[in-house]
Amino acid sequence: MTLASAILLCSVSLSNLAWAAPCPQFSFASAGTFRAGSQPVSVAVADFNGDGKPDLVVANQVSGDVSVLLGNGNGTFQTAVNYASGNGPSSVAVGDFNGDGKRDLAIANSGSGDVSVLLGNGDGTFQAFVSYGLGDVPQSVAVGDFNGDGKLDLAVAMRTFADVSVLLGNGDGTFQAAQYYGAGADPLSVAVGDFTGDGKLDLAVGNAGLFDAPPNVSVLLATNDNKGFIFQPAVNYDAGSSPRSVAVADFNGDGKLDLVVANYGALDNDGRFTGSSVSVLLGNGDGTFQAAVNYSAQEGPLSTAVGDFNGDGKPDLAVANDLSASVSVLLGNGDGTFQASMNYGAGTNPRSVAVADFNGDLRPDVAVVNADGVTVLLNICLNNPPTISGIADQVINEDTSTTAISFTVGDMETNPGLLSVAGASSNTNLVNNANFAFGGSGANRTVTITPLPNRSGITTNTITVSDGATTASTTFVLTVNPVNDPPSFVKGANQTVLEDAGSQTVSGWATAISAGPTDEGGQSLTFLVSNNNTALFSVQPTVSLSGTLTYTPAPNANGTATVTVQLQDNGGTANGGIDISAPQTFTITVTAVNDPPSFVKGANQTVAEDSGPQTVIGWATGISAGPANESGQSLTFLVSDNNTGLFVTQPAVSASGTLTYTS
Repeated sequence: MTLASAILLCSVSLSNLAWAAPCPQFSFASAGTFRAGSQPVSVAVADFNGDGKPDLVVANQVSGDVSVLLGNGNGTFQTAVNYASGNGPSSVAVGDFNGDGKRDLAIANSGSGDVSVLLGNGDGTFQAFVSYGLGDVPQSVAVGDFNGDGKLDLAVAMRTFADVSVLLGNGDGTFQAAQYYGAGADPLSVAVGDFTGDGKLDLAVGNAGLFDAPPNVSVLLATNDNKGFIFQPAVNYDAGSSPRSVAVADFNGDGKLDLVVANYGALDNDGRFTGSSVSVLLGNGDGTFQAAVNYSAQEGPLSTAVGDFNGDGKPDLAVANDLSASVSVLLGNGDGTFQASMNYGAGTNPRSVAVADFNGDLRPDVAVVNADGVTVLLNICLNNPPTISGIADQVINEDTSTTAISFTVGDMETNPGLLSVAGASSNTNLVNNANFAFGGSGANRTVTITPLPNRSGITTNTITVSDGATTASTTFVLTVNPVNDPPSFVKGANQTVLEDAGSQTVSGWATAISAGPTDEGGQSLTFLVSNNNTALFSVQPTVSLSGTLTYTPAPNANGTATVTVQLQDNGGTANGGIDISAPQTFTITVTAVNDPPSFVKGANQTVAEDSGPQTVIGWATGISAGPANESGQSLTFLVSDNNTGLFVTQPAVSASGTLTYTS
């Protein structure tokens, strides 16, 4: 086994920090309590039969054995199989001690003063234990390759002698005689990590304290002297009251390992139980640690483990509370600080906690050893509402659509592509709820909104995203500017009248007169009328709002005029509006009517009998063919009398007005 793999095995299982999608809201639900031996006190997790499902091993202090519970992969476990391990097992750890790729067990036996090794067969069963005497009260065992030879070794916290024993592995499942290194008073827990970044595994020991010896955490840094591998003398750091368990992880993301210590607490002088807490000591990366920061837990913390329970990539804590029948979960902020604890029932006298994904949902679950066996709490991701980005207010003109407005959606548990979106308008007279057109895919979506035709105004639009159970919404205001539509009418027929016909009125000549759509019905209208022959009229053509055409031809005028008519409203031309209709034309034809010619007669004539021919120049004056437009007409005087016998030559009047006759 390489040094890197040894670090992963022996420090806190940092692989527990990579899980499924983030789940800000979660809880724990019991998958059941599974029987172990008598008075279980320690639990560890590994895949003992190679089926890819995590299994459990529990150290049972009174029955002197370990219980192996094979996992079913759904959060439940098969009936425990017990293996003798020595007298008073107090701690169990897992590693491959003979290099065969199968998980083996190491058990610290506080009753028999030794450590037992059970080699695994790879099928979930184990061989008989082999013990290595330590001569003290072993309380906790951890695994690591301390001398860098690629073979796993053991570190055991020894209570009475206040030290740590190190048993170097031979790589075949056997171990060398113990080497002893001083720690603090009453060491109860040992953990492994490279605290200096030099590639060598160091030790952290939780010391409960005894009599005048204070509780603290001892750090033993690995080094090499001229004789080979050794640990340097312990350096002690204050923790809380009666440390019982120590674990290792990088809590502030600086690449340097930190420590977390479960502090059991104690009775004060008034008989009150106080001091239950969790201490966090941030590492400086050189083997030293900053002062402990304590966080409240429930009464009697005995064990702590690390996992990313909400999937945010920041390590969190699980703490087994002996006196509170609970597990406390403290969410990490990623900067080395932690939030207030959330507490979950975990059976009577929880004593040890481990973290793994027991049901295959890629979320870390918790196994807690208690008086009844081992209780498994499954991490349940509560349904978090989806998210949706904000949308800026929009402004468009009447009878247009918005551009495709972009927004994003997301969900902690659901693939964004499976989220549904819908739109609603506060003003359905402007935007119908069916007129939201959605596009895009995955997290990137678009919406295009088409208001109803010929409508303007303001609406508050709500875009809602749903994961099928919960929703989230964003709102924005859509302003639709009015755009004036052109008025319209239907023109009447062409007109024909006789010359000098006088004033003309054609009711209903223009029909279907409209200012535009309904929303423009209140606009005022004006007909604009012009023609190309104004001389034809004494009163020019006009069209009233009722559609009546009026005009008066000019006296003695005739011909044709082309009349152009447009309808204008007062809606204006803002935003591209149109306030006037397209031109429409018709004709007015005045048909010519001939006026009578005229003249002024001269005086009566008197001549003597047989006077001969008579010529009276200018007898007829004021001779006219009619109005000026008839001046080119030819004229002829028609003359008759009632006594033709009186004349040799009958009277006649020339076109110039000369009267001639012969009597």
